[in-house]
Amino acid sequence: MLLLQAAEAAHAVEAAAQGAEAGHGAAFHPVLPWLILGLPLLGFLINGFASIWAARRALPRVPAVGDPYWDTHGHDAHAHAAAPALALAHAGAPSEQEGLDVGVRPNPVDEAAADHAHDTHDDAHDAHDHPSGPRPWTHTLPSIVAPAAILGAFLIAVINFLGMQGAGTFEASRGWSWMPVGDLQVDFSLLLDPLSMVMTLIITGVGFLIHVFSIGYMKEDPGYPRYMAYLNL
Repeated sequence: MLLLQAAEAAHAVEAAAQGAEAGHGAAFHPVLPWLILGLPLLGFLINGFASIWAARRALPRVPAVGDPYWDTHGHDAHAHAAAPALALAHAGAPSEQEGLDVGVRPNPVDEAAADHAHDTHDDAHDAHDHPSGPRPWTHTLPSIVAPAAILGAFLIAVINFLGMQGAGTFEASRGWSWMPVGDLQVDFSLLLDPLSMVMTLIITGVGFLIHVFSIGYMKEDPGYPRYMAYLNL
């Protein structure tokens, strides 16, 4: 009787062990693993195009020799705008005789007018060098594409990390045949295991936070699209 009970207990333990092995031996099939790499690469291409477009628009226009429009609307207009300021500045400057005579000072009215003209001329230059207006699409699009690409990669990594819990084997996702040499076949594949998934979560998660920080930190930089493109890589 005792022998029969011991045999039944042994069979129960063996069956439980086999069931546990069967449960933990399920193969893990990754979900869209190539998008973890592809989404940041797509963001790099889009932001790279925006950076090239922004750089082309920022190049100064080089006029042709003898361009009448440039001569009449460019240099002449700038010269006419600067002429009153220069005239007032010279009018307010003391002459040689005034500088040599003791106790003779320039007219304070002329001096104030010259200072006002100089300030007006500087303000005109500032307005010309720093135009105001809405941000161009080349500086708006990277603020959406760059963090969205890395966030999508992070979410796919989270889905795969949760899906591999309890898996015993991990199958590689084959991309294409990279180096077929006779009987040797070297494939370009992507394998996700627990260690690689932890690194993927860290890179994409922390990378997303860096992208969000960079939107406010670098948005006023002229090379903002190029910066976000490189950050996607």
